[in-house]
Amino acid sequence: MLMDESERSTDSHDHWVSDAFARFERPLLAYACRLAGGDFDSAQDAVQETFLRMCRQSRDRVEGHLAAWLFSVCRSRVIDMQRSKCVMPTGAPAAAITDPDPGPETALQRDEESVHLSALIDRLSPRQQEVLRLRLQAQLSYREIAEVTGLSISNVGFHLHAAVRSLRDALHGV
Repeated sequence: MLMDESERSTDSHDHWVSDAFARFERPLLAYACRLAGGDFDSAQDAVQETFLRMCRQSRDRVEGHLAAWLFSVCRSRVIDMQRSKCVMPTGAPAAAITDPDPGPETALQRDEESVHLSALIDRLSPRQQEVLRLRLQAQLSYREIAEVTGLSISNVGFHLHAAVRSLRDALHGV
């Protein structure tokens, strides 16, 4: 039995949504959790709303820049949620996602390094923290980060360079 055009279109859309969810759920959760000051429940709500909006959006409108679109929508949702609560983001640590099978020594070392690096990142400006996380955790391009944050591409590069320089200096005791 052959599928008609509408069944193929629905199947293709479902596959597109599933692929996007599999690829972006964790990076969006980490990003939203950080923006929400460590409030994992709010982050989950923001990510869920982001994917619901994606499902309602025409695939053609977002396909060429899906990552930037998702992070931008998620960012807006977190900011809207914070405004409705009258709460500003804080430097609280995000929920850590760790390797499920590290040895005890490796796990301890990773935890110590993670805590130290997290403390150093918390010393960066909020803008530097955001662009650094979008680049390293979400693996967005400079252009995509610019779309998410509203900065120019060169300004994204400036903030990333300043963040990396500050972290390197702090790690080397400069």
